Amino acid sequence: MPTSPSVRPPRQDRTRESWQRVLDTGLDLLVSGGWDALTVSEVCRRCGISAPSLYARVDGKVGLFYAVYEYGMERVAATQARVVSTVRPEDGLETAARHAVEAMLNVFQAHEGLLRAVIIRASVDEELRRRGGLESRAAIRGLMERIPGRRAAVEAVGRTVFAECVVRIIYGVEFFTGQPESSAQFVDRLTALVVATVAVAGSAVDGEEWPVALGG
Repeated sequence: MPTSPSVRPPRQDRTRESWQRVLDTGLDLLVSGGWDALTVSEVCRRCGISAPSLYARVDGKVGLFYAVYEYGMERVAATQARVVSTVRPEDGLETAARHAVEAMLNVFQAHEGLLRAVIIRASVDEELRRRGGLESRAAIRGLMERIPGRRAAVEAVGRTVFAECVVRIIYGVEFFTGQPESSAQFVDRLTALVVATVAVAGSAVDGEEWPVALGG
């Protein structure tokens, strides 16, 4: 299995503080301008450090990207952990579906610049694509497993909701219809899709129903 370029963590307080500035600066650059904006020279200029000192931590631009990517995805994971608690299966199908769609959209909106940059870069980076697939499947499951219904149906429609969020941040809110679709309209439309898909699938059989014993 391929591995990403390694990060050599600093050991002293002063170098840890400098490395933190590198991560914050790199994340700002990646969010605002994507892969092309994240350069060793610009990070060094903004942080007031030399290129050799940065190369002591990472292997070139690719290593810098992965360090910043991992740093940014920690923030995404924190947002996901917070919003997943809003989806409660005991609220019933329609309410749980709405909260799941809202939660997924909120994650994409809160980290739009980072996720856009990562998704675009993943089209030419096999390791990033592999990681993104693992993270995406986990995110989808973490939300959608809290919607009551047949597992296959909930999983399938969860992937659709995720894909719609991707399209929304990559191509914009007018992509499908030519007219702006507000967040509220998006949530209404995808909630209706989730409810209809799960309802048509019918009641679960043979242990295929979600939610399972959450946290067990």
